[in-house]
Amino acid sequence: MTHTCQVVKLSVSTKPDAASPINGLVAEIVRALQPIFRAELRAERDRQSFAAASGLFTIEEAGEYVRMSRADMSRRRHARKVAKTDAAKDAAFAPEYCTGRNIRFKRAELDAWLDRQRQ
Repeated sequence: MTHTCQVVKLSVSTKPDAASPINGLVAEIVRALQPIFRAELRAERDRQSFAAASGLFTIEEAGEYVRMSRADMSRRRHARKVAKTDAAKDAAFAPEYCTGRNIRFKRAELDAWLDRQRQ
């Protein structure tokens, strides 16, 4: 599952206005949600920096990187597993690395696989 965060800027006064109870309610909601949005943005930034620094992608991140659905990723991973020759394996998809239940793909190998697909 991919989560995307978008920054929403509201031009609402943070001081409740006696003439407008709705403005005060909106200001309270904005104040309550700000820490949640900040934490989510910080977590997303950390996930992106880890993937960029380590060069390892989860199956979802690899799918986004090569612009492929999860079903297509699974189909190509299976084709690689049942391929008889190295050439067929290379044509099917980039190699994967499993640690327990975690599946990871190296960015450099995804790039190499994409280059082979373009030729």
